[in-house]
Amino acid sequence: MQIGELAARAAAIPHQVRPDAPATADAPWQEPGLRRSRPLPYRLEVTGRRDGDGIRLSFAADGAGAVFHVYDRCAPGAVPRRYSVAAGARLEDGWRFDTAGHHDLWVLGPNGFHRHFTGHRDLPVIEPAWALSDAGLTIDMTRTAAPHGLVVRRLLPGGGGTETTPLTNGGRWHRSLNDTLGWYDVTIVAPAAVIADAVLGVVGEVGVAGAVAVANFRIVF
Repeated sequence: MQIGELAARAAAIPHQVRPDAPATADAPWQEPGLRRSRPLPYRLEVTGRRDGDGIRLSFAADGAGAVFHVYDRCAPGAVPRRYSVAAGARLEDGWRFDTAGHHDLWVLGPNGFHRHFTGHRDLPVIEPAWALSDAGLTIDMTRTAAPHGLVVRRLLPGGGGTETTPLTNGGRWHRSLNDTLGWYDVTIVAPAAVIADAVLGVVGEVGVAGAVAVANFRIVF
């Protein structure tokens, strides 16, 4: 049955209410101010590390369980892997480098959570540590070597451009998330710009314990 026939049958149903459209329409409007999101019940994290002929990812969910989806961008025809992680649990899995020595994994979770891990087996291993807390976002290079020219790029809120800060060996980078209401968009870039680890999501209400859902954080080497 065609859509027109279905519409005619619906219109023929007796005793229907037929509201009249207003003669003039007002433009839609929105209440002023901000509407904060509710604190989330979980704190999620996915980290990666080199392991022999590939890369291993570690999945964690604290507070409540979550489902992660991992897409191998080196094999776009492959079925994505999905992981259900119970509250307080940890899972690990591994991926081999492709025939050219690359890895490129795209991880998605609930509420905009995202991590991106990409690189090449012949490039040096650079693994900055990042920490997200009520105090803000911290990037720590005290446990790994930083190549010359490594910088942190932060997208400023409200279309304010980009803030660029050098990141050296043994250095730390920290920014509060109060001015962005918990959102962040950070990129770590090295001159080669070949390896990339990314983190996206949204932080809930800064200052509320367990209100983390993670926003936008990229690491590009």
